[in-house]
Parts: sequence; structure tokens; C-alpha cells
Amino acid sequence: MNDASHKHERAISQSPAWTAAWWLMGIVVTAYPTIVNGFQLVQGGLGDSRLVNFTLEAGYRWLMGLPLAESFWSPPIFFPATGVTAYTDLLLGVAPLYWVARWLGAAPDTAYQCWMLVCWSLNYLLFYLLLRRSLGTTILASSVGAWFFAFASPRMAAIMHQQLVIQFFMVLVLAAVVEIAGSKSRNASATHTRASIALFFAACVLQLNTAVYPLLYFGTGLVAATAIAVLSRSGRSTIVDVARSYPATIAACAAGAMLAAAPTILHYRDAAAAFGSRPLPPHHLPKLASWLLMGDHSLVWGWLHDLPYFEWANRSLHHNGIGISAMVVCSIGLWQGRDRRIVRLMVAAVAVLFLITLRLPGDWSFWEPLRHIIPGGTSARAIARVGMVLLYPASFGVALAIDSALSRKTLGVALALIAPVVVEQIHRPMAYDKAMARARVTEIANIIPQDIDAFLLTTTDGPQDRFVHEDAMWVSFSAGVPTVNGRYGKKPGKCWQLRDVHYGNRRKKAKIRANLDQWIECQDLNPERIAWVSVRARPPVVK
Repeated sequence: MNDASHKHERAISQSPAWTAAWWLMGIVVTAYPTIVNGFQLVQGGLGDSRLVNFTLEAGYRWLMGLPLAESFWSPPIFFPATGVTAYTDLLLGVAPLYWVARWLGAAPDTAYQCWMLVCWSLNYLLFYLLLRRSLGTTILASSVGAWFFAFASPRMAAIMHQQLVIQFFMVLVLAAVVEIAGSKSRNASATHTRASIALFFAACVLQLNTAVYPLLYFGTGLVAATAIAVLSRSGRSTIVDVARSYPATIAACAAGAMLAAAPTILHYRDAAAAFGSRPLPPHHLPKLASWLLMGDHSLVWGWLHDLPYFEWANRSLHHNGIGISAMVVCSIGLWQGRDRRIVRLMVAAVAVLFLITLRLPGDWSFWEPLRHIIPGGTSARAIARVGMVLLYPASFGVALAIDSALSRKTLGVALALIAPVVVEQIHRPMAYDKAMARARVTEIANIIPQDIDAFLLTTTDGPQDRFVHEDAMWVSFSAGVPTVNGRYGKKPGKCWQLRDVHYGNRRKKAKIRANLDQWIECQDLNPERIAWVSVRARPPVVK
């Protein structure tokens, strides 16, 4: 290949069209059911997806001063418990993206679909800008790396847990660190560095008010990277120089961040005090095999779930794999970029996270003692999801591998290199029909008495309805009556024993009655003002 042809292909790799093309491919493949069916199908499932949607809607109703939303912290579930929003991720940092769709007239489930599309797009766009800024990779390489970060298998395996997919605040934290650490070498102005320091603290607060798990893992990795940097002379010099040059800015931003985060921290603290330290089941820790699993909906590697080696409890927490081709490409790229400090620190930080969370023989882990030291560590159980942090260095590796291929080979070779990686990330779609979900909620809402304080929704006949609590939560908004039902990360005390509210015989019905009476007595409620509403269980949902 002559120099003229190589320069021409290099110029093609710098076309802005690549950025739009890779974003569009990611959105279409990920949101295929929604787009093809005219927004009739919602990405995710009837369970956790609707919980996330409910949390966003509760925040919107609180903002608008609508009935049953007088307090942001006490939506109309688990009646009459208060502060239950602190049982889950707040999503407040990204709620404005949902509010806009609602203000424009979208129904709650439609606004949720739009919200997902925007969140995926922000993951992509901000990581693309990070790659361009921190690595200086070509537009094509940066686009591919950003696509991998936003749409790779671990993101799609968590499609029902959209709060975990939101990573762009952490991207902003990383971007701020890159700008602060490189301010001297880039001859950045003091104003620019101060703005980066402010961005760092603001993004941390926004992530805290959005979802805790990503902040917990990313923050632990960031502390590990900082400790590793301190071991080197250049790293110590950079940290000391920033601390000496901007002490007032750091102090002011830290104080402002603490003030802004105080309501959330206090509510989470109260919830933690009420429930105490959560146990850490061994099967919630990642195994070596966790870094190979990609979920049973993976188009290429879903069959791994059928192998005896991969059969264990709660496998849905362990879908950290990115595929064999992707691991090879990422490793090549990270090796080629090993002379870059940011690459070395990211790889080292993820290695530390891998080691301290790994489930060791005897069902032990270094995480067990550390979680009592790490803020929020005792409240976290799904430690296996630490794999979400893998996508940061992995995406850097993809971008570097493509950039290296472009500098040495043809454009065709670079695209051929990434082709198997793309195929490995594709998942079979998971979605539910929002018209059917709406119809069931409306049907139940029509039979809820209006002259009551709250209702308990139970199901009977057929197999157990796993989504009865989600139905009840949405019925509460539709009927304008609070519900005793609820499903968040925690439940309101020992008196609430109503998680299983499906019965098929008199004995089970009597048990539910006793559990409801117990809750009524504990909360000093008027039993005549609490309605028990029972409906037929929905038919099994075909995935």
C-alpha cells in the first residue's frame, strides 16, 4: 500500500460521519424492538424496568405537586412507611431527562423509552469525547471505543436494570481527572483547571443521586488508581502540585459537594441504620467464570449458561463477559498503549477490583473486611456486578487497537478486526408490550375502592405472578390510592412480610391475611380502611 493511499484512508478515518454511524448502529441494535414496533415495546421487563420507571415517575409527580407525591422520599408504596425512596437508587441526577419528555406530553412508559435512548446516547457521546481528548485517537477509533463502552454486552445484559447502565457521570469524573492531571503538561489555564475540579465534585454528587453501585465500584477503583499513582514519583508530584496550587478551589468544591449530597447521605444513613449491615451471600461475589458469562440472551455466547460449569445461583449478577474476540482486541490495544499513564492506571485499578472482590476458596473474599471500611459497602450485595467497571479500560483498549491498525494497515483490516467484536456484543431483544401492561393496571385500578386509606393487591389462580407488586405500584398512581405493596432494594422492617402475595389454597390465603394483620397492627392502621384486592395472576410471560 503506497503512502498516498494510506494517507487517504487515514483521512477517511477522521470523517465525523463515523461518530454518527457507530452511534446509530448502537441505538438500532440495542433498541430494535422499540424502534421497529413504533415504541409499542419497552426495552427490559415487567419487573425492575417498571421499578425504575416508577421511581422516575414518582419524582416527576413530586416536582409537579401531583396527588400522592407530597414527599419525594415517600412515594405511595409500603403504606404508611416513609423514606422508602432511600431503599433504592434515586435516579434524581438523570430525572430531568425524563421530566422533559413528560412535560412534552409523553406517557410515563413512553417517556421512559425516550429517557433510555438519551442515556445510552450520553454514555456514547461523552466517552467518545473522553477518548478524543485523553488518547487523541482518530474519529473512527474513538467512535468504535465509545460504541463498545455504551453498547457492549455487560450493558445489554443489564437492560432491565437501567440505573446500572447510566455511566456518563463517571465518564465526566474520569474526564475531570484527566484534565486536572494533565493541566501542567497542557499549559492549561487556572480557570480551566478550577472548572475541572468543580466538574469532578459535581459529577460525583450527580452519580450519588442517580445510582450508588456504579459510584461504589468506580470510586473504589479511583482510590486504588490514586494509591498506585502515589507510588510513582511523577504521580506524587502531580497530586502534590494540584493540591498546593488549588487548595481553596478543592476545599470550596468539596464543601459544596457535601452540602449538596447531604440530604441523600442522611436518608441513606437512616435507611442503613434501620436495617443494619446487609449480609453478603457468597453467590453474590464474582467468580472467575463471571468474567466469561455474557447472559443467556447473548447471541453468540448465550449457550454457556447451559454448561454445568456455569450453573450457580443468581447468574444474572455475573454477566461481566465481553467475548473472546473482544478480550483479544482489548488486550492488544492496552498492550500497545502501555506507555500511556492513564492506560496503566486504569488496568491496575481494575486488576485491584478483580482481586479484592473475587470469590476465593472457602467462599471468602477480600471484599468482606473491606466493605466495612468503604462508605456504603455494607449496603451493597450484588458485588458480582463490579464487572461494569471493566468496560472503561476495555473500551480504551478497543480504541487503541483500531487506531494502531489504522496506522499500520488498511481501513478494511481495521474494520475486519472489530467485526467479530461487534457480533459478540449482540443480545436477543428483551421487551414487554406497554399496551398490555397499561391495560392490566387500568383493569385493576377500576376495582380499587376510593373510600379507603390503602390497598393490598394479591393474586390467585395459576402460577405465581412475579410482577404483582409492580402492578400495584402503578395502580396506586392510576387509582389515586396508596398501596401496601412494594418492591425496592429493602422492605420496611420485620413487620412487612408481604413479599409473596400469591395464593392458591386456603392455607396460603390465611397466611397472607395474618401477615397483613401484622402490618396493620405494627403501623396502628384502621383495618377497615385497608382493602384487600385480589385478581387472577397474569399468564406466564414468554421471554
